[in-house]
Amino acid sequence: MYLIKIVGLIGRQLADTLATPVGQYVEHYDPDARDGLGEVQTTPDPSRAKRYATQLEATAEWRRVSTVRPLRPDGEPNRPLTAYHVEIITRP
Repeated sequence: MYLIKIVGLIGRQLADTLATPVGQYVEHYDPDARDGLGEVQTTPDPSRAKRYATQLEATAEWRRVSTVRPLRPDGEPNRPLTAYHVEIITRP
């Protein structure tokens, strides 16, 4: 089993990352929530984290595009979870 662990925020200063759930695991992810801005719920408890059968499946989840708002204003795919640096790890 594989888990997605939050390592930090992409493109943010250290002070900005204090509110980021660094070291926590993705428990729930919905890229279509909040009109396509996405919603991530995390947990410090790996036993509550969402599990993926393969590393590829976990990576695909991290890269999943919102179907509500598939493109960002810059024309790139809207993948809300990719705002985070993550590690795909085996369940501890």
